[in-house]
Amino acid sequence: MRRREFVTAGAVVAAGLSGCLDDGNEQRDETGVVWEHDVGGNVDVVHDGTVYGREDWDGEGSGGVLALTSDGDDVWTYGETGGYSTYTRVVVGDGAFNRGVYFGKADDAIGSGDGELYALELDGAERWVRDVGSVYDPPVLHDDGVLVGTDKGVAHRFDVNGDEVWKFEVPAEELAPDVSVAGVAGEDAYVTAGGALFALDASEGDERWRYTSDDRVSTVEVDEGTVYFSQSGRIASYADGEELWSHGVEGTNSWIRGVAHGNVYFRHSFDLRAVDADDGEELWTVDMGEGYRVAFDDDTVYAGVRYLRAFAPDGNERWSVELDGSELAGISVVGDVYAVTEEGVHRITDGEVAASVELPEGKARSHVVENRRVYVGSRDGIYAVNV
Repeated sequence: MRRREFVTAGAVVAAGLSGCLDDGNEQRDETGVVWEHDVGGNVDVVHDGTVYGREDWDGEGSGGVLALTSDGDDVWTYGETGGYSTYTRVVVGDGAFNRGVYFGKADDAIGSGDGELYALELDGAERWVRDVGSVYDPPVLHDDGVLVGTDKGVAHRFDVNGDEVWKFEVPAEELAPDVSVAGVAGEDAYVTAGGALFALDASEGDERWRYTSDDRVSTVEVDEGTVYFSQSGRIASYADGEELWSHGVEGTNSWIRGVAHGNVYFRHSFDLRAVDADDGEELWTVDMGEGYRVAFDDDTVYAGVRYLRAFAPDGNERWSVELDGSELAGISVVGDVYAVTEEGVHRITDGEVAASVELPEGKARSHVVENRRVYVGSRDGIYAVNV
């Protein structure tokens, strides 16, 4: 067991929260840090009361995949990495046919071909390992299969037993050092390789259409059968292989951050920009600063660097709140808005900070919100926070 259990009541800036009920009508503990797992790492997912993530590889950590109870006790760890290899974010399947823990491993030298795809049981037992080459993006689950792209110029689908269902080899003229499965929507799997985007039948692996260019495809979002992607100089929209619109941008590459409210939101340099999802017309631009974070709910865009701002879909600012002065590490919207900075966790209700908890140490970099508890991964520890 590598945890310390405590409550940092002195970190609370909003009183009167002890005894509140969560959505499951369970009594909430006093606001504060409930426990600390003293090996740093990342929190990737919480499933059925188990926290899954990855340890750091330096200090006390092995760089392996870990599972903790919701009380912070060790359940299991698997594998190890070093400075030249990493595991991808962990994906947990809970369906009848894909139940398990899935992740990839990659070498830091893209194109080395050194890496694997892993499938574990929920109890950490190894189900199978496949030597596919370096995997840089998390595997994607679809029905009873798992899809993954590799630095060998190939995308694969395996069934839950590890048998290969199909293999799609990127044509030599489009070959890039790494192939990624950007996601699955409906029955289509979207695969990127350099400046190419392929739409495949997710179950059979047959190519449905492709887009190719000399400029790298950087981000892909799919919404109701329409594909939005970014590359140097533009944001584009495609359906069934046909271009619907193209929105030109100047200078550096852009990164799509989401499709919501009938808009496509993307980062361009320090700006948060919105274009109409139907025709690509520019709607608004806000200067957010370097390294800002973004999240969405049904009618609001949340973004910020050292403080959190809320925007309507038309770009009008609804509110802005100060946090603790450190940079935002992430934002989640689960009923309330949870803003995790490098140094603390903050819950915002109706544009006001309802509670804040200071983290003991370490820079937060990942988090998951589950039943109004925030699990935070940082350089120096993993924390469970009631806020």
